[in-house]
Amino acid sequence: MASKMEKRLTMVSGGHLPSNKLLEALSSRPFVHQVDVVFPFNPKLQTAFSELETEFHTSFGPISEIYEALRAYIQESDPASGVYVASTGKFLPDAWSCAGGSFNLSAGKETYEALGLPGTKISSKMSGAPEQHPISIPLTRRSDYVRNHDFILNTFARWDRSRESSGEGQWEFAFHISKPDSGAGPLSCSRAQCHQVKPAIRRLANVRIPLATLSPRPQPHSVSTGPSVCHAPTRSNDVSKEAGLEDDDALQDWNEEISSLFEWVGMVSIGAQRLQANDRVDPYVAVYSAPAPSTVGDVVHVRWCGFLNPRFVQKILDTATTLLPERAPTASGSPLIALTIHGSTEAPVPMPYRLPRSDGEDTASIILVPGSSPNEDNTGGQWAMLETIGKWDSRFG
Repeated sequence: MASKMEKRLTMVSGGHLPSNKLLEALSSRPFVHQVDVVFPFNPKLQTAFSELETEFHTSFGPISEIYEALRAYIQESDPASGVYVASTGKFLPDAWSCAGGSFNLSAGKETYEALGLPGTKISSKMSGAPEQHPISIPLTRRSDYVRNHDFILNTFARWDRSRESSGEGQWEFAFHISKPDSGAGPLSCSRAQCHQVKPAIRRLANVRIPLATLSPRPQPHSVSTGPSVCHAPTRSNDVSKEAGLEDDDALQDWNEEISSLFEWVGMVSIGAQRLQANDRVDPYVAVYSAPAPSTVGDVVHVRWCGFLNPRFVQKILDTATTLLPERAPTASGSPLIALTIHGSTEAPVPMPYRLPRSDGEDTASIILVPGSSPNEDNTGGQWAMLETIGKWDSRFG
């Protein structure tokens, strides 16, 4: 019997560029494993995105050595200079990461009880969640809590011995640091393996491209919850009810329109044949129509995969917003640029609470279009974002 599909939570937002909301969406995903960019063919855009490259390292070691190497590196460097480290999901429910100057450990019940480090029971924050304990350890303090540091180091050394005797062995992890030559121990270049990340570029010809515009989201009609009062209907009441129905219809239309745009972006990312202008699939087999109105042309899909640090992801977004045309063609709609950011769900983060897991969901899809009118005060462009997260994630409340 097939397992029941897990409930996903979605949130749609939008506004004008520049936007702090987009920056917040990126900062809530410090560990990203894939970014997709989609846009109608434009040589300048394709060249700009093709030049964006980064790198990351993979290594291994006992947790005590990794912790000590991270602490030494951060205390000798600016904590905000860019240190992002995360274990693989090999030993879930136990997992750890480092970002923002803190060492973040998510321990299962047995590990938590054995370690004896103070932490939070995640089920106390999210009812029904598995028994998991997030532990956050600051690495930026030089002189404070020396006894605590010694206790933590001894605790991790004891954990290493226990893992060795049980056959689990050393941790495998990926990392990005701003000064790789300064890393020591498991973070050293001689011990770590460097991975270059270059974009994979694909051009889809003869594709239906929506002429996207992003209108403001209509406000849902509010219904009074006060006591009911019986009276003869008046013309003003009738007008109010009709306006409410129109508001609800407008909201439904807006939801369908924005959903179809995000669906189109997803179809391009998987190279779906249904997007071809000459597609003649049997309607009994599959039915798909690009959002209307649309035109026919070539679309470019760019993809980066690997351990992508937040600064690189921000650079991709900055490239898109900088090169977004300042004005939309009045006759043919807006030349959109779409980004889809796939966050890692296996790495723990300090806040908000979320459960590290291999089958989780953490995606942000962003559509950018130019400003629709030369007379607008907000000429930087408009954006819409669809965020999707899985179960045991408290970001949406």
